[in-house]
Amino acid sequence: MTKSLLLTLACMSLAQGSRTTASVADGAPLAGSQMIQVKKARTNWQMTFTDAKHTCSIEGVVSWHVRAETEDDCKNACEASDKPCSAGFFFMNHAGNPDCQLFETCESCRNTQYAGNTFQADGNACSATCTWKVCKEEPGWKPKHGYADVTCAGPECNLDECCIPPSTTTTTQPPTPGPSKCDDPGRSRWCGHPCSRFSRQDCDLDGFLDLVCDDCYGGSWIKLSAQCSPDNTTTNCADMAREAAMAKLPPAPPPAASTCDDPGRSRWCGHKGSHFSLKDCDLDGSLDMVCEDDAGSSWIRLSADCSNGGPKDITTKKCVEMIKEHR
Repeated sequence: MTKSLLLTLACMSLAQGSRTTASVADGAPLAGSQMIQVKKARTNWQMTFTDAKHTCSIEGVVSWHVRAETEDDCKNACEASDKPCSAGFFFMNHAGNPDCQLFETCESCRNTQYAGNTFQADGNACSATCTWKVCKEEPGWKPKHGYADVTCAGPECNLDECCIPPSTTTTTQPPTPGPSKCDDPGRSRWCGHPCSRFSRQDCDLDGFLDLVCDDCYGGSWIKLSAQCSPDNTTTNCADMAREAAMAKLPPAPPPAASTCDDPGRSRWCGHKGSHFSLKDCDLDGSLDMVCEDDAGSSWIRLSADCSNGGPKDITTKKCVEMIKEHR
């Protein structure tokens, strides 16, 4: 009886050891096999714009504001986004703080209020559309008919894509002005005081020399050949000539309607003495929202910086100042 019991226990021990060895062997990798860990490849980025007021159009926006201290942080946010992201825009916002916008697609470009860096996945590039400002880069060039509907080959449009060249049969050099039509028997009475300087210049670009008097105190008197009478002007001859040249340029096309909705205008332009208007302040072809008040303050919401359902940022710069910057 004792021998039989010992024999049974020994058989059970052998069977248990056999199963343990087999289970360990089944769970072990085969000889020569390798453990492979798959990592997400980093994106190869290319720079589309550097320190420029251009970036991707608003149609492809994924996120308007992403916390990012550096351009690399902005790129990392695009790679880690739970939404498709193929481009980004890193810039300093109106408060001087770093900001980051992410885009799912970047097939077309737009102007923006802030200068910054736009990056896209390697091999992609957005395409800009023509604006009349492209033709101002060279004298004599004029916008093509329907230029606003022309899509350029890359992020920067050139003269050949948007503009008509000047005629080769005419010269672009202005003609030499003719002599003044005015006599000057009493010049000493209006240009004879201490530190005054007399000259002849074509200030209004009418083709005839005008009589000009400037002094060291900043005073300026111009006797236009068309009027033959001294006029104490608020501008000097150079500024008058610049304005006359601008007046001779072909008129810019009327701006399109604003691309922004404004569900809460009363929150930023509803105080006493405020006046709301629509003007194209950055000369991008679309009307911007402008608020001015009787105290001389000004607020602008640019149509180029719209976000979901409304404009994004407000600048306190005056519209007339912004127009001069973009000319």
